[in-house]
Amino acid sequence: MSAIAGEARLHTIERHVATSYARATVSKALYEVLLDAVDFGPRDLPTAADREAMRAAIAGPLQDATDIALRALIWRVAVAIDNAPPEIRDRFDRSHEAEELGLD
Repeated sequence: MSAIAGEARLHTIERHVATSYARATVSKALYEVLLDAVDFGPRDLPTAADREAMRAAIAGPLQDATDIALRALIWRVAVAIDNAPPEIRDRFDRSHEAEELGLD
């Protein structure tokens, strides 16, 4: 397996995984985890300004965590395909050849 083929696989997986929909889905899931972990009720954040301040405070870390999660997923899937039996790697590569050439 060439490094070029592995790099092409990585870019193919990235295009399919790092979509706006995927980013929104992962971000929403992480937000739900965060809400469970940092449980603030109406008594803790009684005003709209308080709630907005909390949203602003967690926006950056949430975006960072989303980016890290997607990067990790993309990398791990690429490694898994790179380590798959040759016939599986070849099928994956063939199934995305036209896309890589901009024909799809």
